[in-house]
Amino acid sequence: ERMKQQINGMLLGCKLQSALFDLQIQPASLSACVRTSVRNNQFFLIRKKTTLDVSVPKELTVYTDPSWLVYILDQLLSNAVKYTGEAPVIRIAAGREGEVVSLSVEDNGTGILPEDLRRVFEKGFTGSNHHNGKYRSTGMGLYMAKKIADRMGHELSVESEYGAYTRCCLRFHEHDYFRF
Repeated sequence: ERMKQQINGMLLGCKLQSALFDLQIQPASLSACVRTSVRNNQFFLIRKKTTLDVSVPKELTVYTDPSWLVYILDQLLSNAVKYTGEAPVIRIAAGREGEVVSLSVEDNGTGILPEDLRRVFEKGFTGSNHHNGKYRSTGMGLYMAKKIADRMGHELSVESEYGAYTRCCLRFHEHDYFRF
């Protein structure tokens, strides 16, 4: 499962770097994209005995490329699974405030050191705590997720308290040029 995940990441990374990077922006069910990502990561969620709390209204629709959004969610969920705590809990929540839809993926894990937080989207950045040697990070997951989110006009941010939690937030703004 891990090899499959890494090979898919490499292939999509190559596609992202290509001049042929294509986006097919369309209305998409945020709930359906989250369900797909959860299915993609179910092996790791079950293996780690993760409690998953999902609160994404079924009627919530965003303008995005569903396949690239699932890739971003896979990165966020994969990181949450890897770095969650002893009694692993991951919360995925979404809601609308005016014309902005927000989605968050939060874990109860090791968190990110304050001095590392501003660098998490840098290419190849793996952090200074190295997660106690448990995981070999490439520093490419969040970098590529941010790059894709930016290309689609979405806003990706991370907040964390070291030793307590990490929360990744994805904001979808309604743009006139995405409307049909």
